[in-house]
Amino acid sequence: MKPRLVSSVLLATTATIALSAAPALAQEPAVSHHHPGPVALVASLGWYDGAAVGAELRLGPVGARATAGGNLIMLTVSDSETEEIDSFHAFATGQGNADLYAFPVRFDNGLELGVSGGALEARRQLGPRTGLRAALGFTVFPDGEDRLVEKEDFPADAEFNFPLGAGLQSGLQVALTYDLL
Repeated sequence: MKPRLVSSVLLATTATIALSAAPALAQEPAVSHHHPGPVALVASLGWYDGAAVGAELRLGPVGARATAGGNLIMLTVSDSETEEIDSFHAFATGQGNADLYAFPVRFDNGLELGVSGGALEARRQLGPRTGLRAALGFTVFPDGEDRLVEKEDFPADAEFNFPLGAGLQSGLQVALTYDLL
């Protein structure tokens, strides 16, 4: 018999999750993988939603998540002609997030793949009550450039050079979950 190949899912250029790696020669008893409980606390950190805490309400592979936290924003201001950096700005924003999600794909090893508001997600229970989730997605900041000009006193003719614009940012988020029920 041939050994099974190792499969993986690339979540970001530096993050890979192995899906399976076991020889097919010997039949081993099935491993019992924990399933997420119906209510969980969430603590997350990353470039998608910043640092946040909240809760999840789950009904099998679908659910709702609400978190509150903040995001650190760092900007450099450059002269448009010389491209020399004139100044550096760092400030924080408070934010609330609410997501509906679904995890329709589940592998034998307990890894689940799914989607939420603006992200692709992977999750896996690490133990009876703890889980790990990673999300790669987009966050929308309505009128992002106008708000920066207004709140941070940038000149009205300032030109922002964000990869996706000031109203849309992307990033990777990692979260730990703790099942209450």
